[in-house]
Amino acid sequence: MEPDSRSQESQAVEAGVSQGCPGFAAALVALCLVSLVSCRSEATGGGGATISLDISPNAVVGQPAVVTVVASDASGAPITDARVEVEGNMRHAGMAPVIAQAAEVSAGRYAASDFVFTMGGDWVVTARVVLPDGTKVEKSIEVPGVSATRGSAR
Repeated sequence: MEPDSRSQESQAVEAGVSQGCPGFAAALVALCLVSLVSCRSEATGGGGATISLDISPNAVVGQPAVVTVVASDASGAPITDARVEVEGNMRHAGMAPVIAQAAEVSAGRYAASDFVFTMGGDWVVTARVVLPDGTKVEKSIEVPGVSATRGSAR
């Protein structure tokens, strides 16, 4: 019989799975849940910072839209001097994203005025905000039914 080249750790993992070790299965489920929670995107960042996102006028293919992002702290006061990037992606794979930088137009209010939906269909628009202290906050909204003749069904 040939020696098993697998590590002792992988042999132990396989043994735990194959023998139905309930403690091992519970630990594996807990690890997966921790991984999922740490990867989620939130609209609230460190210190209670929140952002909101709006698009006007209605999204129409090939016509500029203004994407407005409002950043505020836990008390509702505007957050100034943040870096804001807006990214739009279609719901289906294979399309290049639309990316625009937003400029601060008033205290805590940022606008990307050159955002153009390049194709009809369903989009997701995400605002990525880096606060002055380096904290990152992200928010996404669905923009369904963008077409060349009418605005989004949003």
